Amino acid sequence: MRISFFILLFFAGCISFAQGVKYRCKVYSVVDGLSQSSVYSVFQDSQGFIWAGTADGLNRFDGYSFKVFRHTFSNESSPPDNNIRQINEINDSLLIFSTDLGYCIYNRRNGNFNTNPYETPQPKKLYSKKIFIKDKTVWIYYNYSNVLRKFDTENDADILEKKLSPVNGEYYYRPQSM
Repeated sequence: MRISFFILLFFAGCISFAQGVKYRCKVYSVVDGLSQSSVYSVFQDSQGFIWAGTADGLNRFDGYSFKVFRHTFSNESSPPDNNIRQINEINDSLLIFSTDLGYCIYNRRNGNFNTNPYETPQPKKLYSKKIFIKDKTVWIYYNYSNVLRKFDTENDADILEKKLSPVNGEYYYRPQSM
């Protein structure tokens, strides 16, 4: 009986403590400066900025306002496309993101975009690339051709290009070491 009382007292304290926690949430929209209401990806970088990939550009939020980066035809260092699909961080100064027309690296130190730095020129659209980063190595999967490429960002070198073959409708790559 005494143990039951202490267990009941413990759970009552936990429940009352949990109910005391309040969270604030603010919804941002185009009225607040977001470039478009269709957000494909959201990423928080190591500096605390929130990045949002939309159908109308790359948005950086500092907690107060949005800065929007869009493709500009006259500017070769702008993003290759406004449909920002995926955002990731290579290191504290470089962000990488994918678009419908390729991927791009944004250098936060100088504010420049480098479009498809490891890409071999191809006339095709590059739909839905997936980007993975591990130990300063960038892995990019191109689903239009089922190719997996690996790049060493420190040495600016293409390490691997592997055409993946389906196994029961799924694509796998098992490296000896990553």
